[in-house]
Amino acid sequence: MAGNKKRSELETLKAQALADFSKYVNPQKARVLKNAGLDIIEGKREGACVWDITGEKYIDCITSAGSFNVGRRNPEIIQALKKALDEYDLGSFIVCSKQKADLAKKLAEITPGDLQYVTYGTGGGEANDFAIKLARGFTMKTEVISTIKAYHGHTGFSLAAIGRDEYKKPFYPMVPGFKHVPYNDLQAAADAITNDTAAIIIEPVQGEGGIFPATHDYLKGLRELCDTNDMGLIFD
Repeated sequence: MAGNKKRSELETLKAQALADFSKYVNPQKARVLKNAGLDIIEGKREGACVWDITGEKYIDCITSAGSFNVGRRNPEIIQALKKALDEYDLGSFIVCSKQKADLAKKLAEITPGDLQYVTYGTGGGEANDFAIKLARGFTMKTEVISTIKAYHGHTGFSLAAIGRDEYKKPFYPMVPGFKHVPYNDLQAAADAITNDTAAIIIEPVQGEGGIFPATHDYLKGLRELCDTNDMGLIFD
């Protein structure tokens, strides 16, 4: 009897949390998740699993788009976070940081080729924005070639690079200078290049476009096109 009462209380708590999320955060997301059967409120999290606040257990096959590839509540990650908070709080972006330098050095050592510098960001869209600005600033050109069905993020330059109109229509006009060509079509990319092209940005494997991998010849050909025309090649 006590267990049934506890379950009922948790169901009520969950229903209120879902209603509050819909009212104050994102009603569309709440509707989509409900239609997908994923209208849960996360409670316990551990390893590859997530428990709804009511106790229902799920295997997490999404991993928050990669954020939890090391598992939920990974003890090494938790310990490192606790240590960082105890010693450094949230840090500062103004002065130099040994921790940022150490991580950048390690990334440079394991990255192929002569890539050396690291810029930190909070998400993919921000990273792509930076890469596009870097290409424009370095080449002093403005055009960027992207691909049809590409997804690169919802921030300014990244949004303009998306190759799907449904994401962009609510926010027109876009940042100018972006062209979209068919994926895995080297000739289409070559035909789109002008004297003002700063970069080509592609996903080596298209994600939201339907999980399409680029061919070896396509990637090799893009590298050659960019080298020949003094352009940047951005892999998202």
